[in-house]
Amino acid sequence: MKNRILTWLKKYAVWIFFILVFILTWPRAIIGAAYSLNLIPRPPSTIVNVLYLIGTPLVAAIIVTAVTNGRAGLKEWAGRFFRWRVGWKWVLISLGIYPLVSLVAFAISSLATGGRWTVAMMWNAGFENLRQNAARIGLNPDNTGQILVILLLTSFIVPIFEEGGWRAFAIPRLQEKYSTLASGLLIGLIWAVWHLPNFFTFGSDHYGMPLLWFLMVILSISILMVWIMNHTKQSVLMTILFHFSIIISGHFLPTQLAYQTGNTIALWLTAGLLVAITVAVVLVEGPARLVRGKPATENNKFGGAK
Repeated sequence: MKNRILTWLKKYAVWIFFILVFILTWPRAIIGAAYSLNLIPRPPSTIVNVLYLIGTPLVAAIIVTAVTNGRAGLKEWAGRFFRWRVGWKWVLISLGIYPLVSLVAFAISSLATGGRWTVAMMWNAGFENLRQNAARIGLNPDNTGQILVILLLTSFIVPIFEEGGWRAFAIPRLQEKYSTLASGLLIGLIWAVWHLPNFFTFGSDHYGMPLLWFLMVILSISILMVWIMNHTKQSVLMTILFHFSIIISGHFLPTQLAYQTGNTIALWLTAGLLVAITVAVVLVEGPARLVRGKPATENNKFGGAK
């Protein structure tokens, strides 16, 4: 009986992981959204907040991996965080795609609108938002050095808790059954659904954001991340750097301000350019593994991808 249960858990590990993430995190997200809109009188309770903190994709990945594959599985999973010898090309691609796309989009919008929304203007507006957020959590808004250090640290740490699940755990398993393109699309869709309560949380970055724009961006990013993984021995460190660059860009070339101020050119250009890059990668590399002319860098086994 015990062996049957373990076999079943291993067979459906990735789906158990997805369910666990939603069960642990969505109650807090939904209650928080309702409270922000004054639909309920009380904010999320301590217990719900604790469940939310321990229910991050990273923690859910650790739980499912430990149960289904034990110490060997945890070692394989953790190893993806430390694969840094991948070549500078992939480091630069991971760090550069999103910031360059944002910069081009805002530069074109500046030219198209006669300087109504210049890159410098959006940069300054983004930094002003950062200062206001710093004051809101008790930091000195005039201490630029402190703000930047905290921003850099949190922008690197936060992706670890997401990438440790979506990419380090789920993607290798999905690629055992599906093509890389299908795996990237599936993770991107689940990733997007996971964020849905934020669209109804007043004051969040996603509140008021066009859902179509978000889907275009998150699906493109998801596919590009898997493409990078399959060229870097499944290095999750590279996807963490990619995620880090998105957060940093979001502060200094903020698409949030683009849709709030009506700068639709920059907004949709960002999404359109990311989709175009993703389509080009799929066409050049091939949808099966997104690695042209050869399999991906690990075998098609637990934790790997072909």
